[in-house]
Amino acid sequence: MVLVVGGGRDPERLRVSLVVDGRRVASATGHDQEVLGRRVWDIAPFKGRTGHIEVVDATAGGWGHIMVDEILQWVKSDP
Repeated sequence: MVLVVGGGRDPERLRVSLVVDGRRVASATGHDQEVLGRRVWDIAPFKGRTGHIEVVDATAGGWGHIMVDEILQWVKSDP
């Protein structure tokens, strides 16, 4: 899975996470920049399980925001 993330850096209160079977298995936060940075998550270990994306924006102030875009998932085909 690939996504781009930017905004404030606060992993507990500003993050985008992948939650599988009720457990947070991957997270990303910004780097106190308005520039979106690419993140890559290996989701192969979770094949066949149910998951969802969770966006947490629970703070305020100068960098009190999170930006998320271009969430992509793909299936690798056999050669």
